[in-house]
Amino acid sequence: MDKVTINEYDITNPNIIGNKKIAFLSDVHSDSNKFEQILELLYNSKIDILLIGGDLVDSLADHRKNVAITDLLIEFSKYAFIFISEGNHDIVCSGKKSELNFWSNISKINNIYLSEFPKKGSTVSQWSIDNNIDICIINIPLSYYIKKEEYNDFNNQIRIMDKTCLDINRYNILLCHSPNNLVKGDKINEYIKEKNVNLILSGHMHGGLIPNCIRKNTYGSGLIGPYESLFPSYAYGVIKDDNISILTTGGVVKIVDRNSGHLKSILDIIYPPEIEILNLNNNKENEITKVKRKHR
Repeated sequence: MDKVTINEYDITNPNIIGNKKIAFLSDVHSDSNKFEQILELLYNSKIDILLIGGDLVDSLADHRKNVAITDLLIEFSKYAFIFISEGNHDIVCSGKKSELNFWSNISKINNIYLSEFPKKGSTVSQWSIDNNIDICIINIPLSYYIKKEEYNDFNNQIRIMDKTCLDINRYNILLCHSPNNLVKGDKINEYIKEKNVNLILSGHMHGGLIPNCIRKNTYGSGLIGPYESLFPSYAYGVIKDDNISILTTGGVVKIVDRNSGHLKSILDIIYPPEIEILNLNNNKENEITKVKRKHR
């Protein structure tokens, strides 16, 4: 891997106590080589928390790659807390006998927090951490993705958040693998806005397969999304709507290439891995500002 695109944001809110450095990434798709290099970069950046927004593994990947990912998570958990939500590929893998040990082993690692897998309906998990921050994860069942993420179905699924109590006096981060139906145009889902969420983190879209070099806006649509969705309206970047923001990362893997050779090298140049660094600080203003975009 020659380059990693790092998007760095300053986030301020009166509810945050002190400061916290959080890394967010998504869509590793069992690429243990890229994951290892990214974790080394994050280790040198001295982050406090790593949030993984789904599709850590790929449903067609060699199991040996997932074993390597487990080893990497064990080592990195010695330096930072790790929270993992599930994406559609993770859900598929959770039903395979060969992958049962993978998820079981991860759930036993100290400092790693794994949200509950959805079955027939959605699940919600919530943790309170220091600096007055809460992390909440919604996992949507596989049927939702297969139905091409219909709006009414999504609204029924996220009602699971009625079981949570997000304190208005804390800074609340929500992970949900897919941003589809969380945002329409530049408006965030009204139900989520009523739940006192401050920041939504999503992946799944693979940046809409827009090469980083031709992006012009802080957020935008893509060429194609998962499940053959053409021209997805929200594929990457940040949208702020009143006091809530959503950030969709382009992902570690943009195109899943299960072969080695020249094609993989070309794809890594056109679509380098993308991660987000979030600097959380106390301030009376509620803001999210992109301060740096760099390649390493």
